[in-house]
Amino acid sequence: MIYKTKLMSVTTLAALIAIPSISKGEDYFKTGFVAGASLGYSRMKTDTTKNTFLANGFDDLSKRTASRNGILGHVFGGYRYLTSAGFAIGFNLGFALDSNETKGNDRLNGVNTVVKLNRKYQVIPAIFVGQKVSDQWMIFTELAAPISRFKLSNSATEVDTDVHSTKQYTKVGFAPTIGAEYAMNSNLSVIGTLGYEFFGTKKADLGDLIEGQPVTENHVKVRPHYFTAKVGVLYKF
Repeated sequence: MIYKTKLMSVTTLAALIAIPSISKGEDYFKTGFVAGASLGYSRMKTDTTKNTFLANGFDDLSKRTASRNGILGHVFGGYRYLTSAGFAIGFNLGFALDSNETKGNDRLNGVNTVVKLNRKYQVIPAIFVGQKVSDQWMIFTELAAPISRFKLSNSATEVDTDVHSTKQYTKVGFAPTIGAEYAMNSNLSVIGTLGYEFFGTKKADLGDLIEGQPVTENHVKVRPHYFTAKVGVLYKF
């Protein structure tokens, strides 16, 4: 009888100890390093102003807005700190490529000209702020300063002659993003984001354009901005 009583007491104690760990469930979000990748849609829109003066006195001022849809790929890594209330703060550093290229067509002194702008790549440092809204869901925002490398080109096509001029430049923009994260387990999540990227105006002198017609000024100003929608996966270490 004494043996049965002791056995029952030990069993009861073990059950009481086990109950909290069972009821707590899995920790879907946690403090630590993260890494991820996403793929999605990108829409690039570029405002272009071209101001060209030829030596013969011809003056051309044109303003165009061009847009292009493309595919965007993004990989990133970072760190986040999660409080007991489910509030998360951290940082991410990413690298992205997109397939967009905008073109602005114009006609200069009887010659067709084209201004093209595309982004070669971008490095994206960002601040991450999130809030857990359930065991497996978190909403978040990112405030990023994308460092983008652009290629700006201007070309003129005559009957037998093509003249090209190209400049590359780096510009830092501002990219606010909103998103949601669904944690499948303590290590793997699915994420979705919507974002917008703003860049300031870049002015470049692209030099001579038309063979036999010296250019005194050939200034081009471009201001790109992007809308993006991405889905991806996130691994929590």
